[in-house]
Amino acid sequence: MRLGPFDPMVYTCHVGVAYVHFAARRPGPSADLLLRILAEHPNAWWILRSLIPALVEAGRLDEAQQHMARYRHEYPELTLRAVRDSMPCGVEILDQYVNALRTLGMPE
Repeated sequence: MRLGPFDPMVYTCHVGVAYVHFAARRPGPSADLLLRILAEHPNAWWILRSLIPALVEAGRLDEAQQHMARYRHEYPELTLRAVRDSMPCGVEILDQYVNALRTLGMPE
């Protein structure tokens, strides 16, 4: 991030930092960072896949449901299996993601 602060894709590094917060069981900072990134890059709706579980884990269910509605609108065929198959992370973290999305009604 220091080497290319003006790179238009540097925000993906910040997404990585948010993933680390989530994995370290700091969902609030993860959600806050992802919300900031999403505000700066509103067409990067794929960030919702990580934002929603962070919001759920942080106890911010109303916000999570609002973002889930957008996610389902942008990607209506998304399933928990597709999320599981696309996330390159450990089983424990993946289970957190999937369980949070399941809580909000994402189909298997």
